[in-house]
Amino acid sequence: SIPCADTLIQATLRLESDSSSLLGSAVIVDSSRRAITSPHVVAGKKEILYRTRDSCSGKATVVALHERDDVAVLELDQSCPRVSA
Repeated sequence: SIPCADTLIQATLRLESDSSSLLGSAVIVDSSRRAITSPHVVAGKKEILYRTRDSCSGKATVVALHERDDVAVLELDQSCPRVSA
């Protein structure tokens, strides 16, 4: 296995809408509960829920949306143990 790939996989979130439909994924980028995804994944969503591979879950809020750069920044409502970016 490749260490950096293992770290990214552990930092990957599954994103769902309030209706439990899968939106896509995001990656935790630092210990301050920030994650990145693509804008089309979260555009227009009133509520974004997340779940990690080890079942840590909560709500995420869009704090920045950069359509031109194709990046959306999310803030997670809690830190998940065992996830380090």
